[in-house]
Amino acid sequence: TGSSGFIGSHLVKRLSDLGHKVVKVSHNDLDEFEGADVIFNLMAFGNMANQIGDDEMFEANLHKLYKLLNKKHKSFINFSPSSIFL
Repeated sequence: TGSSGFIGSHLVKRLSDLGHKVVKVSHNDLDEFEGADVIFNLMAFGNMANQIGDDEMFEANLHKLYKLLNKKHKSFINFSPSSIFL
């Protein structure tokens, strides 16, 4: 998740260059996503002024993280902004 962001896009390129199969998953497609060896979660919102509403931050930063953690995977690597709002 978060593959269109700055860090995510560089991670996708690097993993692809190393020969790994990379599947990009948008936050809207989490229900259909299953069976990855490793999940890299870069989907989160920081607390920058007026970036997004509190309900949307809660949904992305906690609820969708919870959904990802319950997916079948061997490893889970979570990234977050420097100032995450929960």
